[in-house]
Amino acid sequence: MKTTIKIATNEDIGILNRLNIEVQNFHNKIFPNRFKPHSISNMNDIFEKFIKDKKSTIIIIYNNITIPIGYIIYENKEYKETGFTFWFKLLYIHHISVNKEYQGNGIWKKLIQIVIDKAKELYITNIELDARSKNCNAKDFFNNMWFEIYNEKMYLNI
Repeated sequence: MKTTIKIATNEDIGILNRLNIEVQNFHNKIFPNRFKPHSISNMNDIFEKFIKDKKSTIIIIYNNITIPIGYIIYENKEYKETGFTFWFKLLYIHHISVNKEYQGNGIWKKLIQIVIDKAKELYITNIELDARSKNCNAKDFFNNMWFEIYNEKMYLNI
């Protein structure tokens, strides 16, 4: 499948909003006490903040140049040395979304590869993300892309 990519700007917020509906509502369905359902105004604010943040990048991927089919949001993070950890840098993937009708065509892989290439360009050796425990498709995909589990969060509803 021929695809093109572009870095998102404020003019793309409507596109990002449409691409976000499915994934945001999925997160709301599996964790309704944690994730809000999709809301244009909430998502506008979130996308504007990421676009404005110089450490963050949103990449939109298009099929046949004109049809937006997915996006990835990542951030260049730096952690100072502490008594517990060494100084390190990483690229953190905040969000990835691909329209359901285009899943299984290598689009997720292309988006992840963009982040891998950026990490190599910046001499960063780690990429991190969170995968929700009930999102089996995402977890399987990330495992197949050689991501390893190194930390698991647990919670207790009281």
